[in-house]
Amino acid sequence: MEKQHAQFLIGQRLYLRPIEQNDIDRCYVWMNDRAVTRTLLRHIPIPHGAQNEWIQSHIAKRPTTGFTFAIVLNSSNEHIGNCGIEGIDWIDRTGTTGWVIGAKECWGQGYATEAVMLLLHYGFTGLNLRKITSAIIADNIASNRVHEKCGYREAGRYRKQFFRDGVYIDEILFELFAEDFMQVWEQHRDRILPTL
Repeated sequence: MEKQHAQFLIGQRLYLRPIEQNDIDRCYVWMNDRAVTRTLLRHIPIPHGAQNEWIQSHIAKRPTTGFTFAIVLNSSNEHIGNCGIEGIDWIDRTGTTGWVIGAKECWGQGYATEAVMLLLHYGFTGLNLRKITSAIIADNIASNRVHEKCGYREAGRYRKQFFRDGVYIDEILFELFAEDFMQVWEQHRDRILPTL
């Protein structure tokens, strides 16, 4: 019998499901691959035990302060990355997004944009957030493009915030309001949602 897969948010090419304990080995490999982590905000080696604690903490905190999802391809049920909304403040109706495509063979194919669009739509319409923030290391060009496509606007910078490969690099801070995102969503939802 084929294993059943949870599909919480479904797009044309991928779906998001809650992250699970059996995702630990893939996450451990991704978070210790310098090519994957070099442009992430955190990029130090992570022991398997610490990765396990991270998974457990993300499972345990639902739904109080955040949601972490596995990004999974519709065609193969392959787990290719993670995304989430963290630090949710239910009074101010704010949260912070982050994501990673850990499967390097899936880079440059628009999967991050599709996943983040689904995530943001859920954040604004399902969780009733009014503002979502994000941050990246300035030389993460791919992530910068995802932010632009999804409607984020640069809110500021921390100059020379991160040390990478012998140089200091800025951190870019982004913000996105619900009304701005919904305009972007209306323009692109036919490419994001599955056709009926």
